[in-house]
Amino acid sequence: MSEAELKSTEGVEESTKITEDTKEEKDVKVTVKDDSQEESVILKKHTTPVRKLRYARAFVMEFFCVVLIIYVFFSFVFGIFVAPNDDMYPVAASGDLMMYYRLDKDVLSKDIIVFEEDGVMRTARVIARGGDTVDITEDGGVIVNGNTIIETNIHTPTYRYEGYIDYPVKLGEDECFVLCEARNGTEDSRYFGPVHKSMIKGTTILVLRRNSL
Repeated sequence: MSEAELKSTEGVEESTKITEDTKEEKDVKVTVKDDSQEESVILKKHTTPVRKLRYARAFVMEFFCVVLIIYVFFSFVFGIFVAPNDDMYPVAASGDLMMYYRLDKDVLSKDIIVFEEDGVMRTARVIARGGDTVDITEDGGVIVNGNTIIETNIHTPTYRYEGYIDYPVKLGEDECFVLCEARNGTEDSRYFGPVHKSMIKGTTILVLRRNSL
C-alpha cells in the first residue's frame, strides 16, 4: 500500500473514531439529562406531600390564632347580648344583637348599658348617675336634681311602681338609675332600684337588627 493510501485510510479511521466518540458523548449527555429529569420527578413526588403538610400546619395555626383572638375579644373586651323582649324598642327589638364594651364601667347619662340583676341579664338607659337625686312625679314626669328631663324619644308617661322603691332616690357614688325605653310595665330601676357599678357588664356600642342579618 502506498503512503498516500495509508494516510487516507488513517484519516477515515480517525474520522470514524471522532464520529463514534461524539455519538458516545451525545448518548452520555442524553443519559445524564434523562437521569436529571428522573431525579427531578422523584424529588417533586417527595416534596409535594411535605409542602401540603406545611400549608396545612400553617392554616391550622392561623385559624387557631384567629379563634384565640376572637375568644379574647369577646370574653374580656366585648360582649354580645340578645334583647329578650321589646323593653328597649325602638332602640332594640326582641332578638336584636347588642354589642357592648366591657372595659368601660364609668357610665354616662343616656348610655345604654347591659347589666345583671338578680341573675338576669338586662339592658336599659342611664338617666342619672352617682350623687344625683331622682324623682318621678304623679303625672309621669322624670326629675333629676330638681330638673325635669326632656326625652324626645319617649312618647308615653313614666309612672311610678307603687310598693317598690321610695322617692326621691339619692344615688350612691357607684350607682346609676336606669329606665327602659318602653315605660309601661317594664322592669327597670322603678322596680328593682338603682344599679350598682358591680352589676354593669358594659356599655352598648352597636345594635344589629335581627331583620337585617
